[in-house]
Amino acid sequence: MFCIVKGIESLGNAKVIEATGNNWTVEYFDSPAHTLRDVRTIPKTSIIPKKLGANTRVYYRDESTDQWIVGRVLQDMGDGVEVRFADKNDVYINYEHLFVRCNKPIADPVDYLVNVITETPQYAEARSGFLESYISQRGVSWGISALLSSVIELEPHQINVIRRILSDPSQRYLLADEVGLGKTIEAGVVIRQAVLDDPKRHYVIVLVPRSLVQQWRQELTQRFGLADFIEISVFVVAQDLVDEIDAHLAEATLLVIDEAHHVASGIDSQSRQLYDIVRSHSQRIERLLLLSATPVLRNESGFLRMLHLLDPVVYSLDDEEGFRTKINHRQILAEAVASLDPQNALYLDSILEELVEKLPSDARLLELAGALRSQLVGLPDENDPELVEAIRVLRAHLSETYRLHRRILRNRRKQVTGLTPNRSGARVVQIHEVQLERTESLLEAWRISATSINEAEQNKILRCDRIRFFWKVVGALLTDPGFIKLVCEERMSTIINAPGLSFEGEVSLGEF
Repeated sequence: MFCIVKGIESLGNAKVIEATGNNWTVEYFDSPAHTLRDVRTIPKTSIIPKKLGANTRVYYRDESTDQWIVGRVLQDMGDGVEVRFADKNDVYINYEHLFVRCNKPIADPVDYLVNVITETPQYAEARSGFLESYISQRGVSWGISALLSSVIELEPHQINVIRRILSDPSQRYLLADEVGLGKTIEAGVVIRQAVLDDPKRHYVIVLVPRSLVQQWRQELTQRFGLADFIEISVFVVAQDLVDEIDAHLAEATLLVIDEAHHVASGIDSQSRQLYDIVRSHSQRIERLLLLSATPVLRNESGFLRMLHLLDPVVYSLDDEEGFRTKINHRQILAEAVASLDPQNALYLDSILEELVEKLPSDARLLELAGALRSQLVGLPDENDPELVEAIRVLRAHLSETYRLHRRILRNRRKQVTGLTPNRSGARVVQIHEVQLERTESLLEAWRISATSINEAEQNKILRCDRIRFFWKVVGALLTDPGFIKLVCEERMSTIINAPGLSFEGEVSLGEF
């Protein structure tokens, strides 16, 4: 009979070749070419009998031709198996002459080809269609299987961000898309890809504000199919659980921080403590994503602290003044880099003067600017190799030294088209709130009238009733003006049904 052995279930099917005493002998069939097979003595209590399921692939050696042939199980009868071979040739074979391959990897496919053992054509043809489709899909998604296996609408700008991250050996980025453009989707795909690439050794930590914990867990479960990993190897942790975060980060292979500007703000002791913990682990963690749509302006210190987590060498916390200089001059530098072109050789002197004036302490810039000026004497040919090289070196220095976007990926709404295809622009409509002004005037007149009576003469119950009515109307005015009518009708009903009460001094509610 065939069986599974406890403790080594991963090897798959074995065949019992001797069943006597407390220890049985089983055999694992690996290849038709192997005369020496994997034979083991196993305690009887570890043997789990197993019937072969329909369509199980089996091997049989035809003694008349001395050839191995392959068939499929029709039915396991308990003492033998009914097998279907090619051309619907159904044969009953006892267990002794039948073999089922174990789960060991095929060491050499030549063993099978030599014995003319190939797959049934109909199965090969069916699989070839699937394989062709799979290869095609993998090709168009650049091998990013998480794109195809996530429940999301694929937007070009998000795919570009995801591809940029996953194709980079150093996956450390600040995702700074404007609000509503899908930073969470981009991070979710990266998380799923990390799980798919290493199903056993990944350890993902997502740090989010406490109010977003449930939303993130729901997104990772429903959109990215990670239900089996949540709280096992993928953890969504509130940013105020500092001690728990420290323990998790010691094992993290991917760290995602949502609303990262809060972590880097340093406005209170808790945020500073959290930042220090993340900073102490960040360089050891292989992959790091920061999510923040907060602009740079007036927040240079926090922005530098975020970038320091990604690249502490380029973005040193000790050089905040230099970082501010980069930010203040980024527009000028961008225009200068764009203008540094051999075709503009006649106008480059003024550009160089402006650069030197703005960055007088950059010794390397002064050196390269001087070298370029020497090439501008006379009327230089725009194709002069020395001129072209001098411009190239200066452009490279400016781009590498002063650019901010080394690790920043940002999409803006004006750059993204197609997200709101039915919008045709805005039309301003002026609404004159004459009725609302009239209602406010009547309410104020009522308040003055209702409070004009001497408080000592007012019935306490009546006074409390008027206060409640006033605040109901004010609340309706601020939230839903259409509700004012219902409030007034309820008060009219109170007046009619309580004739013993005095409502002197009230403006007629009918005016409302």
